[in-house]
Amino acid sequence: FFFKSHFIHDINFRISLLQSSGKNKKLQHHYSPEEIAITSHILEEFKKEVEVSGAKLMVFFIPSKREIEKLDNSPPYQNEIVELCEELNIEYYDLAPEFQSTWPRAYYRYSIHWNARGHQIASDSISQYLVEKLTP
Repeated sequence: FFFKSHFIHDINFRISLLQSSGKNKKLQHHYSPEEIAITSHILEEFKKEVEVSGAKLMVFFIPSKREIEKLDNSPPYQNEIVELCEELNIEYYDLAPEFQSTWPRAYYRYSIHWNARGHQIASDSISQYLVEKLTP
């Protein structure tokens, strides 16, 4: 019974996070300048390859379970990648708002992966976005 409740599971998970990281410790991504430069280079090369074939590169951000379920104070990883996309003139779309506005949950209870509902949310959101972008 104890772990069949999503609420109880989340409470236990959050308690263990607090115990392991401390209440005031803010988890942050610390990407080195080298990691940012490598990522920028990869995106730039990928964009060139896509454009050579006559297509347009679009980046879709997949929100983490930690971000959506507010499991800790980690900032979204997308923040730094958005800056790169803007610098390289690469269109992007963040799925986080769709995931934040839905219930029931979109991730498996004991995993960071989407369940069937999460896949449906992503599919519907991306499909709607592309139809809006591609329809004259």
